[in-house]
Amino acid sequence: MSLLKEILLDQYHCLVDALDPIDDSVNAVSIPGFEWARLGVMRDGVVLLLPPDADGFAPEHDLENIWIKPRGRYNVQSSTVSRVETVAVIATKSRDPQVVETFLDLVGMLFQTGVSADPESVRKFIENLVALFRVLTQHGHKSTQGLWGELLLIDQAANVELAVSAWHASTNDRYDFTLGHERIEVKTATGPRIHTFAHAQLASLSGLRVSIASFVLNPSSDGCTCADMVSRILLKLPGEGLRRGFVELVVRTVGVDWRHQSRFRFDKDHALQNLRFFDVDAVPKIHAPIPLNVRNVSYESDLQVVADMERSSLHPRDQLHLAMCGSDYK
Repeated sequence: MSLLKEILLDQYHCLVDALDPIDDSVNAVSIPGFEWARLGVMRDGVVLLLPPDADGFAPEHDLENIWIKPRGRYNVQSSTVSRVETVAVIATKSRDPQVVETFLDLVGMLFQTGVSADPESVRKFIENLVALFRVLTQHGHKSTQGLWGELLLIDQAANVELAVSAWHASTNDRYDFTLGHERIEVKTATGPRIHTFAHAQLASLSGLRVSIASFVLNPSSDGCTCADMVSRILLKLPGEGLRRGFVELVVRTVGVDWRHQSRFRFDKDHALQNLRFFDVDAVPKIHAPIPLNVRNVSYESDLQVVADMERSSLHPRDQLHLAMCGSDYK
């Protein structure tokens, strides 16, 4: 679990334990490292208190699980002091554990992108949070397990910024990573190294280097989640804009399933020890032409006895592969 997420969860539980079920006040505490922001609870939700909108023109939002009021007066209780304050409020509509965890996940990740007390930064934060909660109502194009593998490949890359820039340039891309003449498709399995491929992914394309990054994963109750790896990757990315875009792309990749991402925990060390790269030409495939009126063909390929791609086969111009394979890859 990321450090900030852990802090927010601990603060939330302490606030709930001290909550007066009769009092309508917002019980709040400052967030370490972001003291201009406070986490709070009310009887019917968890609350984020931010500096208020200065000009009063920012819109209010009423979404499926949260509501936002950029400027309002609330009775805020902090320690033993209770007073009416003018603040911006972002609140969940319930204290359902799944809603709360998702809220703290997204808030924690966005804070790590470089949010500050500057009015413009706060405004962008609110806009980004609204966008993420809207994405949570949409279907993604990748399973949570698949996303986990892609994030681990990014996290272990020698050049994380390059890896992120090559990741999911378009949600309709045939491969997970695209850069110049290079393509990398990530596959994960929790059993034998057998993966499902779209037939089109295994086609030999002249002038392109296409490879498969294959992980064998071991579920673990104390393993990493997708959110944990996002936090690690954010520390390696320069620039608030790049970090914000990365967070949005992560959540958009799985969409509504992000709400359950904490259930998917895998042993990171085990996955890296079992990472293999395969040249697409070595992957077992159907060689006979697919009839023109047959579409969307996919099938399983067993890679357990397929020879790995060797690092020595890479050329200096294969920047993406050199970054992704890492120095320890043979």
